[in-house]
Amino acid sequence: MKKLTTIILLIIVSAVMGFAQTSDEKELLKFIADYDRAYINKDVSFAERVWADNFVISTETGEKGNRAQSLEEARKDKADPNPKYKLLSFKSVNDSIYVSGKIAVFV
Repeated sequence: MKKLTTIILLIIVSAVMGFAQTSDEKELLKFIADYDRAYINKDVSFAERVWADNFVISTETGEKGNRAQSLEEARKDKADPNPKYKLLSFKSVNDSIYVSGKIAVFV
Protein backbone atom coordinates (compact mmCIF):
# COMPACT_ATOMS: atom_id res chain seq x y z
CA MET A 1 0.00 0.00 0.00
CA LYS A 2 2.85 2.34 0.82
CA LYS A 3 4.39 1.77 -2.63
CA LEU A 4 1.06 2.47 -4.32
CA THR A 5 0.65 5.73 -2.39
CA THR A 6 4.19 6.78 -3.31
CA ILE A 7 3.60 6.00 -6.99
CA ILE A 8 0.34 7.97 -7.03
CA LEU A 9 2.03 10.91 -5.31
CA LEU A 10 4.87 10.87 -7.86
CA ILE A 11 2.38 10.84 -10.74
CA ILE A 12 0.49 13.81 -9.29
CA VAL A 13 3.69 15.80 -8.67
CA SER A 14 4.94 15.01 -12.19
CA ALA A 15 1.64 16.13 -13.70
CA VAL A 16 1.64 19.42 -11.77
CA MET A 17 5.28 20.09 -12.66
CA GLY A 18 4.50 19.39 -16.31
CA PHE A 19 1.83 22.10 -16.35
CA ALA A 20 3.86 24.65 -14.41
CA GLN A 21 5.25 27.45 -16.55
CA THR A 22 8.53 29.18 -16.02
CA SER A 23 8.67 32.97 -16.11
CA ASP A 24 10.36 32.69 -19.53
CA GLU A 25 7.47 30.61 -20.86
CA LYS A 26 4.93 33.07 -19.45
CA GLU A 27 6.82 35.99 -20.99
CA LEU A 28 6.88 34.27 -24.39
CA LEU A 29 3.16 33.48 -24.23
CA LYS A 30 2.50 37.14 -23.39
CA PHE A 31 4.65 38.18 -26.36
CA ILE A 32 2.66 35.87 -28.66
CA ALA A 33 -0.61 37.37 -27.39
CA ASP A 34 0.79 40.90 -27.94
CA TYR A 35 1.96 39.90 -31.44
CA ASP A 36 -1.50 38.52 -32.27
CA ARG A 37 -3.15 41.74 -31.03
CA ALA A 38 -0.73 43.90 -33.06
CA TYR A 39 -1.36 41.76 -36.15
CA ILE A 40 -5.13 42.11 -35.95
CA ASN A 41 -4.84 45.87 -35.33
CA LYS A 42 -2.25 46.31 -38.10
CA ASP A 43 0.18 47.85 -35.60
CA VAL A 44 3.27 48.23 -37.79
CA SER A 45 5.24 49.89 -34.98
CA PHE A 46 5.10 46.62 -33.04
CA ALA A 47 6.73 44.77 -35.95
CA GLU A 48 9.33 47.52 -36.28
CA ARG A 49 10.26 47.02 -32.62
CA VAL A 50 10.37 43.23 -32.51
CA TRP A 51 11.45 41.99 -35.95
CA ALA A 52 15.20 41.41 -36.08
CA ASP A 53 17.32 43.07 -38.76
CA ASN A 54 17.80 39.65 -40.37
CA PHE A 55 14.06 38.83 -40.27
CA VAL A 56 13.02 36.52 -43.12
CA ILE A 57 9.55 35.33 -44.04
CA SER A 58 8.47 32.65 -46.49
CA THR A 59 5.04 32.55 -48.12
CA GLU A 60 2.93 29.54 -49.07
CA THR A 61 4.23 29.87 -52.63
CA GLY A 62 7.84 29.69 -51.44
CA GLU A 63 8.63 33.36 -52.00
CA LYS A 64 10.92 34.92 -49.42
CA GLY A 65 10.78 38.40 -48.00
CA ASN A 66 13.05 40.33 -45.68
CA ARG A 67 12.30 42.79 -42.89
CA ALA A 68 12.19 45.89 -45.11
CA GLN A 69 9.89 44.25 -47.66
CA SER A 70 7.59 42.89 -44.96
CA LEU A 71 7.35 46.25 -43.18
CA GLU A 72 6.63 48.04 -46.46
CA GLU A 73 3.86 45.56 -47.26
CA ALA A 74 2.41 45.97 -43.75
CA ARG A 75 2.43 49.78 -44.14
CA LYS A 76 0.66 49.53 -47.52
CA ASP A 77 -1.88 47.10 -46.06
CA LYS A 78 -2.59 49.45 -43.15
CA ALA A 79 -2.92 52.52 -45.40
CA ASP A 80 -5.20 50.81 -47.95
CA PRO A 81 -8.59 52.61 -47.78
CA ASN A 82 -10.32 49.63 -49.43
CA PRO A 83 -8.74 46.46 -48.04
CA LYS A 84 -9.54 43.17 -49.74
CA TYR A 85 -10.30 41.60 -46.38
CA LYS A 86 -10.76 42.46 -42.72
CA LEU A 87 -9.47 40.21 -40.01
CA LEU A 88 -12.04 39.72 -37.30
CA SER A 89 -9.85 37.53 -35.12
CA PHE A 90 -6.38 36.05 -35.06
CA LYS A 91 -4.79 33.62 -32.62
CA SER A 92 -1.49 31.82 -32.85
CA VAL A 93 -1.87 28.13 -32.27
CA ASN A 94 1.52 27.55 -30.63
CA ASP A 95 0.55 27.69 -26.98
CA SER A 96 3.01 25.06 -25.73
CA ILE A 97 6.58 26.20 -25.27
CA TYR A 98 9.78 24.40 -24.39
CA VAL A 99 12.58 26.72 -23.26
CA SER A 100 16.20 25.63 -23.14
CA GLY A 101 18.72 28.38 -22.46
CA LYS A 102 18.27 31.08 -25.11
CA ILE A 103 16.16 28.87 -27.40
CA ALA A 104 12.39 28.51 -27.30
CA VAL A 105 10.57 25.83 -29.28
CA PHE A 106 6.86 26.21 -29.91
CA VAL A 107 5.01 22.90 -30.11
